[in-house]
Amino acid sequence: MAHIIDAWITDDPLVRRVQIVELVLAHCSAVLWPNNAEKVKRVPGWIAKLRASLKSKTKLLLDGSGSAQGSEDSSATRSLSAVPQKKGLNGLAVASADVLVVQEHSKANQFLQDRPPPPRVPPPPAPPAPHGIRSLSPVVLQDSDQLISSSLDVPQTSPHVRSGSRTPSSSSSRRHYPEVGADNNRTSGVRPGPSFAGTPGASVTSRRSTEDYYDEHGIPPTAATTLQGEVVVVTENGSPLLESSTLVDYPMAPLQVRRLSGGITNELFHVYDEDDESASVVVRVFGKETDRVISRESELFYQSLFIPTYVHGNNFLIYDFLNGFYTLPYTQMASEATPIAHAMAEFQVRATRAALRDHARPLLRDAQNKEYWESFDEEFVTSTTNGSYGGVRAPKEKSRFHHESNYLVDSLTKWVELVLSKEIQQKVLAEKQESFLETAHNLQRECAWMLPVLEKERGSLPEGVCHNDLLSANVMIHSTRKEVRIIDFDYTKRSFLLYDAANHFNEYPGLECDYATYFPSDTHISKFIAEYRSGMRVALEKAWTEDAIERPDLSAAEREIFPSARTLFWTESNEAEAAAVAQWTRLVKLLTLASHLSWGVWALLQEAVSTLDVDFLDYAKLRYARYIDVRKECSRDF
Repeated sequence: MAHIIDAWITDDPLVRRVQIVELVLAHCSAVLWPNNAEKVKRVPGWIAKLRASLKSKTKLLLDGSGSAQGSEDSSATRSLSAVPQKKGLNGLAVASADVLVVQEHSKANQFLQDRPPPPRVPPPPAPPAPHGIRSLSPVVLQDSDQLISSSLDVPQTSPHVRSGSRTPSSSSSRRHYPEVGADNNRTSGVRPGPSFAGTPGASVTSRRSTEDYYDEHGIPPTAATTLQGEVVVVTENGSPLLESSTLVDYPMAPLQVRRLSGGITNELFHVYDEDDESASVVVRVFGKETDRVISRESELFYQSLFIPTYVHGNNFLIYDFLNGFYTLPYTQMASEATPIAHAMAEFQVRATRAALRDHARPLLRDAQNKEYWESFDEEFVTSTTNGSYGGVRAPKEKSRFHHESNYLVDSLTKWVELVLSKEIQQKVLAEKQESFLETAHNLQRECAWMLPVLEKERGSLPEGVCHNDLLSANVMIHSTRKEVRIIDFDYTKRSFLLYDAANHFNEYPGLECDYATYFPSDTHISKFIAEYRSGMRVALEKAWTEDAIERPDLSAAEREIFPSARTLFWTESNEAEAAAVAQWTRLVKLLTLASHLSWGVWALLQEAVSTLDVDFLDYAKLRYARYIDVRKECSRDF
């Protein structure tokens, strides 16, 4: 079971990487080095060096001279990160933590050290420390009982980092859209972002992120390494922090941090020992305000079922890196339909069975499980679950599955209400308000039409735990064994079983959303459904056999997993099976409409709250347009 800690990872790229290193050292050293006692023994010393270095570098960043204002403790916990904003503060645009402003030179390609530095804005009084930099881990150092919160910027000189260079933020002549909910962002271009304020008299010529520079050059940008000019990090209060070459030195740490392709919902970092990559971990940092639609408690439960998960913090997860697996390109999804269909069935059986057997009190409180927590009153029984959450007392006869509401229905109702709330509308840029509201009302109208249609067919739509986000980035295949693994469980929850297939087909066109070229034919959908039903029969037989051996106390009804499972997935003849496949194909096409509406609403929420430089409003319009194009065809039988 994952270790739950009260810690945050800052959004400041200058300190985030080593904050990640410290967390991994503190909690996962035995995972990384199970057979290297010498390295495990040195972990407290490495952590001490990281924390001590952070304090000095925090001072340098705050006042540029190495002498911080205030006490030593206050400088160690003072936040360098600004929560990225889309609107200006006191009339000035505020840069996100990942944005750097490059000052123009009088001559091209002239290093800044050849000229005096620009005037520096005096730093304001230090603000109270937000939760961006807090005590990260309960590690007690060998020579001290005092815990010091720390992190620092770690330049990555590993080829792992340099090979992952990314294009600087810029406008593009092509339209690019996010792979919805993906933790592997395949967007190759972004829309122009807001302007940012630099130092007085400086003109902004380009914008590069610190992460971009890390990945491309292996070291942080400095006056000596930035050809365009000196780099200035603009803080939350608008004052610049000059990055100095003195920030390059850092205490030797045994771990490398490689940023995986950035996600639309989360950010991913691969942490490994370059000398021994046989075991490594992923640190997933949650996106801003994603808890509005994601239950991190549910994510933790299902994540722990499928991937060894070690740490859950306030805005991050640390879990096993899948060695030997690669992310499936969207162009290959159709060719891998059979193993994906079987993996989908196995996932649903395993997740549903676990949810039905889990009667434990949730370990986390979040905005998505308030009713779940409220249901825990004085009536308790000892849990009989044998899952990772066993041993906690819980209400009688009420499982996790029965506490969960239907994900798809929620997205067509609660998400729509949220999008139309004043709180969300006020977060949208003024120039987009009109278009945002028009799209929101269009989606609201069509969601209202879709809900009674789904309700009418509810008897033909069996429910179980679904992944709800099976795009190509969340399907991984082993390079030699060709084993399929489903990853990323942000949206995993109770839903209509066939919704996973419908949503999966909507992701066939990839990031360009070229449905005319890539959306599967009815023949392909029918073949996929046939394989899915076959995979479901195999997965159910396997689960029932395991239960007969391991849980002989279960009744036949408790062992069934899905009500009337044999009637749902078994037929008496080839003709009857063909009829069942044909009916489910029609239902899947109907659910593709619901998928377009759901992710259209999601995109509007992201337009309001996301700090990423992506035109989510345009993406919502695209999904709505596709919905209108195929509504008649996909709903003609209903």
